[in-house]
Amino acid sequence: WLVLDYRDDGVGLPESLDPKSQETLGMRIVHLLVEKQLNGRLTREEGPGAHFRLSWPWSDKGEGRGEG
Repeated sequence: WLVLDYRDDGVGLPESLDPKSQETLGMRIVHLLVEKQLNGRLTREEGPGAHFRLSWPWSDKGEGRGEG
């Protein structure tokens, strides 16, 4: 699996925020890319500030990279 962690040290996000059900264009694009195109997972992690983890399967045959 490839994992991309995004976090910042800002004020954070509301506890009730679910990245998969957001209506904002940015969150919709990230969700569609990770879960639908790359067959991966998008999760919100606990901690100070905003923290998201994007993970998707890796293969030397191009799978998981949007190819082939």
